[in-house]
Amino acid sequence: MEYAVLSQTEFNDLYEMFKHLVSVLNKYAVEWVATDGTLLGAIRHGGFIPWDDDIDIAIKKTSYPLLKHLEYIVTNNNKYQLVRVGKYCKLKYEKVWIDIFLLDDDYSFPQKHFKNLSFIGDELKPIGKCKFYDIDINIPNKAILYLDRILPGWNETAVIYNHKVKQKTSLKLTQELRLPYPIQESNPAIDV
Repeated sequence: MEYAVLSQTEFNDLYEMFKHLVSVLNKYAVEWVATDGTLLGAIRHGGFIPWDDDIDIAIKKTSYPLLKHLEYIVTNNNKYQLVRVGKYCKLKYEKVWIDIFLLDDDYSFPQKHFKNLSFIGDELKPIGKCKFYDIDINIPNKAILYLDRILPGWNETAVIYNHKVKQKTSLKLTQELRLPYPIQESNPAIDV
């Protein structure tokens, strides 16, 4: 893929880690929701945006102690690393990661530079569902309105930002650019 920033192996690792994390969060009733590029990918692409380089989810800050309590399960017997990074945390594996944002009680992002991403009114609840490849993921109740507010033009323009080279490109969104990163599962699902 022309704009891909992850190799197929890195993508496969990220996808498997996300699948594992979703199963753990759901099994142990940790309320979570897809955000940012992951939400956009689910709605617009049906999966991972080819030029994205991570997964973004959010949980309530009050759920973080439970996440830490489940760390051995979340990290898949220490295959992954759960790392606190200021006001959020990351689940990491080699060169890929999942950002886990910790929302305040009012479902706002505590980071000042993410305040525009905070959920307003009934944008978040009740939580909806959407397919991300073959994974049922949690999305905001009013995902389209939320995307319209935080990413104006998201359905007409592809904004491609490559974190590795710090370059941003905007292109008219074509059918080809709407395709998700191709999936090639390499490992069987892991029971939690």
